[in-house]
Amino acid sequence: MSSTLTLKVATVTSQVTFNKTDAEVAQVLRWFIADKASPPPDGLTQAQTNQWYLDQATAEIVRYIRQEAMRNRRAVLLQAQADIDAQAGIDTDI
Repeated sequence: MSSTLTLKVATVTSQVTFNKTDAEVAQVLRWFIADKASPPPDGLTQAQTNQWYLDQATAEIVRYIRQEAMRNRRAVLLQAQADIDAQAGIDTDI
């Protein structure tokens, strides 16, 4: 069995199928969130524990996307500001 990651925005969908077993993908998710999430709550079934890890990994993916988007947006805005400043300098030299 192989696991699939699906991202859907409005009517557009993208999927990646991992060439690993479900257990291997689950282990990668645990490593991915190892330093970002507390241990799962006590008393969960194995299915609930797996769901908890998947939810934590999904939340971390969303945090990463937002962080990178803000970082890239800031870079774009800084470049736009630099362009405006340069143009203002040219305009005032005339």
